[in-house]
Order: sequence, then C-alpha cells, then structure tokens
Amino acid sequence: QSGDIEIYIKINIIMNRFVDFLQLVFLFLILTVSATTLYLFHFSKDKEDDKNKLFMEEMYIQDNIALATSCNGLPFNLNNLNTDSPKVICYYSAQSCGRCINYAKTRLKEVFPNANKDSTVLYIVTNYREKEKFKEKNTINIGRKKMDLLLDDANLVCYFVAYKGKVENLFIPEKNYEKYTDTYLEQIQKRYFMR
Repeated sequence: QSGDIEIYIKINIIMNRFVDFLQLVFLFLILTVSATTLYLFHFSKDKEDDKNKLFMEEMYIQDNIALATSCNGLPFNLNNLNTDSPKVICYYSAQSCGRCINYAKTRLKEVFPNANKDSTVLYIVTNYREKEKFKEKNTINIGRKKMDLLLDDANLVCYFVAYKGKVENLFIPEKNYEKYTDTYLEQIQKRYFMR
C-alpha cells in the first residue's frame, strides 16, 4: 500500500503542476487577448480620431472657400474710410468668442507688427455699445450695424481686404488650423503690401 500512496502522491504532484501550468497558460492567454484588444481599440480610436480631425479640417477649408467666394467683390462702404489703398480688416462682433478674437488679433499683430499704429490694418467691430473703448486705436465701432457679409449672423471673426470699395479675400482664422491662418496673412501681406 505504501507503493500505491507514493504513486498517488506523485500523480497528485504531477496533476497539481499540470493544473498550475494550465492556469499560467490560461492567464497568459487572457493577458495577451486583453493587451491585443486594448491595442486594437486604441489604434482604431486614434485612426477614428484622425479621420474626424481630417473631416473637420476639410469642412473648415470648404467653409472658408465658400464664404470667400460668395463675399468676394461685395461692396465695402464705411463713411469716411478711403479704400483706394488696401486695408486689412479684422471684423468681429461682441458675440464672437473671446478666444477667437484674441487669436485673430494676435496673429494679425505678429504678421503686421505695426497693426495698432498703421492705417493699413483696421479692426471693425459690431454689436458693441457706441461708447465702448478698445485697446487698438484703429478700431471702428459700427454699433448695431452689419457689414452685410454672409457671416454677419454667425458672429465669426474674419479677416478680409477692403480695396477700392470692395471686399476681397475673406478668411476665417481658426487656432486649430494655424498653418492656414499664417499662410493667408503672409499671402495678403505679399500680395497687397510688398509691391
């Protein structure tokens, strides 16, 4: 009987080791499947995020092209403002987002360093009280009037060039797409002010 007990103990030890081995293999499989799932989920999420970002960028470009095309050539008439020479306009409303206004002004001042002193850069604001004070001395407050641009009611900040009584090259700056804003401002500077 002691031989049977020894065989039983050896079989029990072998079975326990085999069960431990199977548990280790099973744990390894669970960890591998979990890691693979997390990786694939993360990768697909990044891919989906990239797709969404690309979609938003395409929409931004299309909106800019549509607005620029539909506003190009519209009459620009502000009393006592001579546009025989080009003027870069930063146009915004009191309802425009503060971050958007600050970004547009900052980028404009970086590309046109004399933006606050130079008459080639003007800030035209709407929906502010008549007596509102602005940091930029070259700000024209048109009160409750509108410029009759297609984006007036959207309260977006935009740039455009006022030249010879017409609106030219309208553009909506967006901090998320700085490269387009930089390119726009550099091209406007070259096209109108570096002749």
